[in-house]
Amino acid sequence: MDPLKPAKNLEENFFNDSRQSMSICSECFKKRFKIVTKKRSGYGGTIYEIEERPPPRFGIGSQTFSCLKCNWVAWTEEGLIAHIKKKHP
Repeated sequence: MDPLKPAKNLEENFFNDSRQSMSICSECFKKRFKIVTKKRSGYGGTIYEIEERPPPRFGIGSQTFSCLKCNWVAWTEEGLIAHIKKKHP
């Protein structure tokens, strides 16, 4: 995982927190997920959520690799190997 950059706003802070909890690099996070913002008029603030992007139809990332120890699904073998090293040592 690449080092976290200092957050300049709440969306970047949410990006860093989400990426750190998943233990994936920023490039993989941007390819796999997008951050959706929702305005709540009654709440008076902005809510950030992660939405998974559809996998590519061909090329790198078109296959999925499932972790046998949890429900994590990686798009590349390297992603699965990195997940196993971080989460299931």
